Amino acid sequence: MGLRKKKIAPETTPLAKKDLKAKIKELRKLEQWAFRLRHRRTDFYEYLKGVHNLCDWAEPKTSGLVGRRIAKLCHLNVRAGTTPIRIVIDATAPTQDRQTKSRWAQALEYAISQKARTTGLKTFFKKHGGPGECASAMAALRKKRKRGWARK
Repeated sequence: MGLRKKKIAPETTPLAKKDLKAKIKELRKLEQWAFRLRHRRTDFYEYLKGVHNLCDWAEPKTSGLVGRRIAKLCHLNVRAGTTPIRIVIDATAPTQDRQTKSRWAQALEYAISQKARTTGLKTFFKKHGGPGECASAMAALRKKRKRGWARK
């Protein structure tokens, strides 16, 4: 009786190489659509919704695996401590600057920490003041957690 590794459900997470490539291609198209010549101010919410819908980001093992595989597929050099969400955004939004990518990653992390549903992501962002305010809230939440950790 050997020990078997627990398999991650393939129907919920795109772990196969071809599935990940298809998802990356889809997210790149969403990003291009969101910043087309005549776009609206909140069109990029659809792109963020697509990133949010990619996998279960609340599950660290699954999200970390997806992030590493996408980094490998896209030949990204990833610094230590980079979140899987940021890796996906770096891989699929090449036209955006690093501050925008950082703001989007933090906003999505905040939405995940607040258990926002993918279907109501646009409403969640509107309710909380947009991705910029959500990113600020996530930074404050991290600071609060770090301060609480140091006291114990």
